[in-house]
Amino acid sequence: MSCGTARFWTDDYGILRADAYAGVEQTLDDAKAQIAVHRQDLGGERRPLLVDIRTVRSVSREARVYYAGYAAAELYSATAFLVESPLSRALGNFFIGLNRPMFPTRLFTSEQEAITWLSQYL
Repeated sequence: MSCGTARFWTDDYGILRADAYAGVEQTLDDAKAQIAVHRQDLGGERRPLLVDIRTVRSVSREARVYYAGYAAAELYSATAFLVESPLSRALGNFFIGLNRPMFPTRLFTSEQEAITWLSQYL
């Protein structure tokens, strides 16, 4: 499934995955749409989320606040961000440091390490 700025699926481990489209600039409306899609697909079940932000251009302050708040905390047991470039690392650090998500959140450069960490939150 997809939602404007990313495609989503649940992998074989039971982890919700989100791959942001290259060069995307996420807004609050994008964040609300993604949370709504996840809420519908998860049916009230909390899952860990692995987000690939390696090619994201920007995420608005309002979107980061929304992703860190109650709406996301109801759905995600933990979030891991895949980062690579200095820009994606900065976006991840902004989210963690400034927005203080209500669920465990970490940055990873290794997809397998992210999956291993998220598996404890299944």
